[in-house]
Amino acid sequence: MRRDGEIKRFLDSLTRAETPDDRSVNIYRNAVRCANLMRWFSGFDDTYQSVIFVGEAPGRDGGAITGIPFVSPMVLTSANDPWGEFGMETQYELPVGQDANHRERTATRFWKHVPPCFSELPRPLTWNVYPFWPFEVGGNDKRINRAPAKGEIGFGARWLAWVVEMYPNAQVVAVGVKARDTLESIGIDAPLVPHPSRGSDEKLIKSLERVAEKLRADMDRE
Repeated sequence: MRRDGEIKRFLDSLTRAETPDDRSVNIYRNAVRCANLMRWFSGFDDTYQSVIFVGEAPGRDGGAITGIPFVSPMVLTSANDPWGEFGMETQYELPVGQDANHRERTATRFWKHVPPCFSELPRPLTWNVYPFWPFEVGGNDKRINRAPAKGEIGFGARWLAWVVEMYPNAQVVAVGVKARDTLESIGIDAPLVPHPSRGSDEKLIKSLERVAEKLRADMDRE
């Protein structure tokens, strides 16, 4: 496992960052989200075959609330994963005023299918190419998700590269085409799985199974 000191340096850089403009929010300036991410990273073990799933950006109903990519309040507080990571009895918390039953489609589908495929492997890590929440103002002046712009993706690449360097033994997997393209731009050839917000369950499951099978085969050769 990675030493906490290195993770703290990463988080310090992240929390101090100014977003490129006022259309995105640095969600890690919230102490609870920052603490959640610290625990998420500290509990990741890349000693053995493991995986880092890299997505596009935090979603309003998921990572933008919890601080953990692909994790909604409902996932965070539900003890239903084989690694014992989530649930009400863990050290994770929700920011004040957040509903533990709040769902996100992406997070729900992701954690529905990842555990069955990876249950015999170390708990995966998750990250995003753009670590902050990009939004636009929709109807009734409500902030809604938007895709990060090219400049924002380039801005976030420094922390993506840092995460990959912190865990050199882990297999990086792109969740969605934009994540794959960003990884390629920093010299990382990553297998692609469909983004959970799009496509069929069957396609997502097959892609996850291929990644897991390769990791198991690599373990058998060691």
